[in-house]
Amino acid sequence: MDQSTRTNRHDFGEVRPKRGAAGLTLIELGFVIVVLAVIVAVALGFYNTLSENKKISDTTTDVASIRLAMSQYAGGLPLVGLIGRRATDDGSLGTEVPRTEADLTWRVLAPYLPGRLRSLAAADEDKTLETANAWQSTYEIVVVGASDPWFWDLVITGIPPDVIDRVRDKLASGARGVPVVDGNKLTIQFEVGA
Repeated sequence: MDQSTRTNRHDFGEVRPKRGAAGLTLIELGFVIVVLAVIVAVALGFYNTLSENKKISDTTTDVASIRLAMSQYAGGLPLVGLIGRRATDDGSLGTEVPRTEADLTWRVLAPYLPGRLRSLAAADEDKTLETANAWQSTYEIVVVGASDPWFWDLVITGIPPDVIDRVRDKLASGARGVPVVDGNKLTIQFEVGA
């Protein structure tokens, strides 16, 4: 009888495989568990990186859309100050048409915004758009004012500290000066039409 197929006979004719002939040892099983744990850890790290990169990309897209909406809203005119005169029935120039900081709300920008931002902005009466950014926090628009009527700030809140510098670097292009980081808040100044 061949040694590899040999079995041990015990009482009552039971046939059992020879000890050590098949199955996993505890060391082999432990090794498999460690390898699986390493694979899961690498996959989770990769997923978290992809998730944060998507949020940064979404924020970059949102900011580009908001900048375009601001330019379309302004129509080549300053955000604050005299933007024209109302014509009268007889065709002469009538009263001045001023634009104030209070005139600019998300609802006013809504027609110029795409998709999800448009839906959120259409229902918003002020300058803070809640749960709008990728971190479920706010976008806030701030008109610099009459002293500088061509400039406005976009404040993005709720950005995690571990990615805020990457977001700042991505959004610095086209900004006036360097975007300012304050805790989990990023303030970027833009020029209308630029």
